[in-house]
Amino acid sequence: MILFNLTCHIEKSIDKSFRMWTKEYYLPKLMDSNFLDDAILLKLLTEIDDQTYTYSIQMKFNSMIYYEQFQIELEDILLNEIQQNFFGKIFIFPTLLETI
Repeated sequence: MILFNLTCHIEKSIDKSFRMWTKEYYLPKLMDSNFLDDAILLKLLTEIDDQTYTYSIQMKFNSMIYYEQFQIELEDILLNEIQQNFFGKIFIFPTLLETI
């Protein structure tokens, strides 16, 4: 199992709109791609900054082949959509993990 994680560090001012957009648009669009087994939104509970929130968009892939197809065909498009919708109010960093 391959897990691709987008950690999203956001300003509190966009919290509600970020969560709504992610749940109603972004996660369904990820799942419609047929590359993923699952995609979920998680909130980090151990915040260290009282001006921001941190969320994790976790995408599960059955194999590296599916992740690589996602990466080629869709990843940049979807990352750009997040950046455009929340420009200047979000910092994102990706992490790729493998179940062992």
